[in-house]
Amino acid sequence: MAAAQSSKRASAPQSIVELPLAKIDPPAFNARQEFAESDLQGLADSIADVGLLEPIIVRPIRNRFELVAGERRWRAVQMLAWSRVSASVRELDDKQAAEIGLLENRDRRNLSPVDEARAFEHLLGLGHSVASLGELVRESEAEI
Repeated sequence: MAAAQSSKRASAPQSIVELPLAKIDPPAFNARQEFAESDLQGLADSIADVGLLEPIIVRPIRNRFELVAGERRWRAVQMLAWSRVSASVRELDDKQAAEIGLLENRDRRNLSPVDEARAFEHLLGLGHSVASLGELVRESEAEI
């Protein structure tokens, strides 16, 4: 559990700011590969009605930002032609960014088994053991 706890401390929000959409790049890795247009339109309609309830998460990369979590929200606000979006800016390494992306995708919308396996494989390649990955997602090693 210590590894998961240290990642949580390291990924604490640095600040929440309004960022231009033009300065945000898609994530280098996202377990979710499919985005249903009808689901995105439903989310865009909801955001248009009540606003963005939770900021996206980004990390600074050179003079731009890389999306870490909230790709569905990011795509939905683009559909609404917004020029800016609320974002939590965090200093994250590749492993921390991949962890947050996986956890958010698992929590928000069920990942397909193939997308989940792809995310597990990616995190294993970034240094997680099967045991630490199981701890991170609260699954047994056999499930991983």
